[in-house]
Amino acid sequence: MVVTRYFKTKCDPITSMFENFETALNGPNNADCWDRIILGTGYQQISTGNGVNNSKSMYQSANGAANTVIACSSGI
Repeated sequence: MVVTRYFKTKCDPITSMFENFETALNGPNNADCWDRIILGTGYQQISTGNGVNNSKSMYQSANGAANTVIACSSGI
């Protein structure tokens, strides 16, 4: 018996990697098509002033080997 399952990711596939985060809200928000995995103590946020030409960027930080912060995009 063959079972076919269909699913849809949050976003369409991409052919190049560029994200400027300009439309994302500042703070601990996920930009469109992005999710986060935080294990232990750490954070991820969108902020102004750290990107190219002082634009927005995604900033993440974890303190110590037991803590992990991962940004993942379903479009890749």
